[in-house]
Amino acid sequence: MVTTSSTRGNINPTPIGQTDQAAPAAAQPARSDQPAAGISTRPASPLITPRSRDLQNMLRLRRESLEARARVNQHFYEAARDNDLVRVQAWIQEEWVDGNKTTDDGFTPLYAAAYKGHLNLVTALLENPNIDCNKSLPGGATPLYIAAENGHLNVVSAMLQNPNIDCNKS
Repeated sequence: MVTTSSTRGNINPTPIGQTDQAAPAAAQPARSDQPAAGISTRPASPLITPRSRDLQNMLRLRRESLEARARVNQHFYEAARDNDLVRVQAWIQEEWVDGNKTTDDGFTPLYAAAYKGHLNLVTALLENPNIDCNKSLPGGATPLYIAAENGHLNVVSAMLQNPNIDCNKS
C-alpha cells in the first residue's frame, strides 16, 4: 500500500513506514579526474598500425606454418617407423618435408627404418640426395650402426652400397 506525503505542495508516493527522506540519492556528476563510462584510460599505442597488424598476422601464419611442418615431419617419421612405403614416398616428394628432422629423442626417419630393419624404406630414403645418411643420435649412433647392432644384415649391406655412407662414423 502506498500513501502520499505532502512537502511544499508536492505529492510523492511513499511506501508505508518509510519517510521521504529515505528516497534514493540522486546520481552525482562524474569527477573530472575519472574517465566517463566506456572510455579507456589506456593510451593508444603508436606501434599498432595497419602495417604492424599485417606483420603480426604474418608472424602468426608463419608460426602456424612451422607447427604444421613439425606435424608433417612427425607423420613422415611415423610412416618410416611403421614401414609405410607409400606414405614415405609421398612425403619424400614434397620439397618442404625435412627428412633429416629429428624427433625429441634424436631419431630421423632413416634411423627408424634402419632400427626396425625396413629394407625397402631404407633403400627409398637413401635414394633421396637430401637425406643425411650419416646423421647420428646425440650419443653418436648412426643408422648404419643401429642396423648392425640389431642384426639387420640386409639393411647394413644396402647402406654400405651407398657412396655417401661413412662407415667410420659412430
